[in-house]
Amino acid sequence: MIDHYRITQIFLNLVGNAIKFTERGHINIRVEWLSDRAKVDEQCWKPYPFNDEDEQDEGLFEKNQMFCLLNKDSFNLNTTHRKIQMNMLQEPESYSRGVLKVIVRDTGSGMTKEELSKLFNKFTQVTSDVSKKKLGTGLGLFITKQLCQRMGGDIRVYSKKGKGSAFIFCLPVDCADNNIEMLNDVEDIKRLFSECGLQTMIVEDEPLLHMILGSFFNKLSIKVADIAVNGLEAYHKYSQFISKHKNRPNIVTMDLDMPIMDGKEAARKIRLLETEGKIRPCFLLIISGNCTESEINECLDKKGTIRADAFLKKPINIEDLLRIIRCNISQLISIS
Repeated sequence: MIDHYRITQIFLNLVGNAIKFTERGHINIRVEWLSDRAKVDEQCWKPYPFNDEDEQDEGLFEKNQMFCLLNKDSFNLNTTHRKIQMNMLQEPESYSRGVLKVIVRDTGSGMTKEELSKLFNKFTQVTSDVSKKKLGTGLGLFITKQLCQRMGGDIRVYSKKGKGSAFIFCLPVDCADNNIEMLNDVEDIKRLFSECGLQTMIVEDEPLLHMILGSFFNKLSIKVADIAVNGLEAYHKYSQFISKHKNRPNIVTMDLDMPIMDGKEAARKIRLLETEGKIRPCFLLIISGNCTESEINECLDKKGTIRADAFLKKPINIEDLLRIIRCNISQLISIS
């Protein structure tokens, strides 16, 4: 249970800075759940990276990062150099309270001890690069620290000139107390979907989202019937399902911003195909990251040409997807 707007703001500040000041190497984001901690204490920060007083700690930190990279439960996407840990898609263990620890580490220019001492001050930028200074106001890290402290946690930074920086923030978090009830509800839904043979087609040009969405649907016992990487391919594949009298997808997830043919045009063509064939419309779920309120209303207009059934903004999570599906179960199982 956490203020996701505030934690998003913290992430944007830290990751944005890491991207800004890292010209080569990598940026690593690591999320840990400390179930044995009810509050943020000194043990939460260990092992300390870039510790001049004890080089062994720095070596231990590097070793932990290396084992994280070699974890067999992670997918490494060579084409995009991004990684997602699949165990994070599974149901969390049930604890009443713990500490959320996030490490954002980069191989950027790093900072001296003098620069570190000024880092969280208001209107302060420690970089000597004039071009970088123009990109900010010097308030980002000050606000980030204030947010962490007001949420009961704190943030620290460890850095070494020429080596990079590691920002670590820790927040005490209460867990939802209805995990067991929710799990039973989800199991009932999964059983129903499995018996009905629900399936989906994912329309998205980003390979990472194929994997994430596919994992979400598999966890809900909904089969991924097909994947399309642009609107034109989605239209052709959906029309083949109909023309060949195959068991067409009950759900179509549609990204809007895609090459060759965007999601709006693909959705219009799919709806026209359904109207001409006099078949029950699929459940059309629009998933997009950059949409105005007017565009969302256009997609959801029941008298319009798109007639989407639901809309989710990126980045999505399995809870939002489950909420949409739970609210439309009767409609989903009636589509065949």
